Amino acid sequence: MNSDYLQTGEFAVIAHRGGSLEAPENTMAAFSHAYKVNQKIYFELDVHQTRDKEIVVHHDGTVDRTTNGTGSIANLSYKELSQFDAGYRFTLDNGKTFPFRDQGCHIPKLKDVLTAFPTTRLSIELKDGPVFFGGNVAKVITETQSQKRVCIAGENHKALSQAAALMPEVCSGFSAKEMLINFYCAALHLPSFIGAKRAQVMQIPYSHNGRTIASPNFINRAHKQGLFVHVWTVNDEETMRHLLKIGADGIITDAPTLLTRVLLKS
Repeated sequence: MNSDYLQTGEFAVIAHRGGSLEAPENTMAAFSHAYKVNQKIYFELDVHQTRDKEIVVHHDGTVDRTTNGTGSIANLSYKELSQFDAGYRFTLDNGKTFPFRDQGCHIPKLKDVLTAFPTTRLSIELKDGPVFFGGNVAKVITETQSQKRVCIAGENHKALSQAAALMPEVCSGFSAKEMLINFYCAALHLPSFIGAKRAQVMQIPYSHNGRTIASPNFINRAHKQGLFVHVWTVNDEETMRHLLKIGADGIITDAPTLLTRVLLKS
C-alpha cells in the first residue's frame, strides 16, 4: 500500500488524543502543542457523528467528562456542541487550577484538524454510535485529500470493516476481535494473522489483564507478516525504552514531550 502513514525505519511518536497529559484531549490546543513539541508527530484521535451529521473529534459518546456541558454527541447539533468549553475540566495540578478554561477550546470537526495540519499523519478511531457513520468519515478524508496520511481504527469489527471497504486506499488498523484472535494465535504458535489482508497496523495495548501483549515474539511475528506495530498507551520512560529495544514501530502516548525526549537520547 502506498501510504505515508506507514514509514519503514521511522519510529512513530503518536500523541494519544493529542497528548492528554499535556493539554485538553482531542482539542486544537492539544494538537497544536504536540506539533510544536515534534513536527514529525502523529495524532491519535477519536470521532463521533453529531445529530446533523458532522464528524467531530471527541473520545466519549457524551460531553460530560471533558466539557462544561452535558448530553450525547449523537443527540446534539454541531452548533450546540460548539458552545461547550472543551478545556473546562483540564488541570495539571489535581484541580488547583484550570489553565484552559475560557481560552476558546472547543470540540473540533475532523475536517478542521485535517485542514489545520495538512502534512501530519493521523490515526482516526471510529467510536460506536447509534448509526454507522464511516461513510461520512470517508467523505471528510477524501474532501481534504488525506487518504495517504491517515489510518482508520476502531474496536468494533463490523464498523471498522465497513469503513475500510469504503476507502480501500486508506491504511487500516485491526479491530479488537482481530487483535484478540491474533494474540492467541501468537501464544499458540499458529502461523497466520487474522485480518492481515485488510489491515496494515497492529495497534496493541502493552498489556491486558496482567498479560504482556507487546512481547518481542508478538512484534517479530507481526513484522514477518509485513505489519507495523504501534503500542498504547505508554506514559513512562522505562517502558518506552523497552519498546524501542524490542522493535516496536511506534508508541501511542499521552506524554509526547517525554517520548520525543526519550527518542532524542536513544
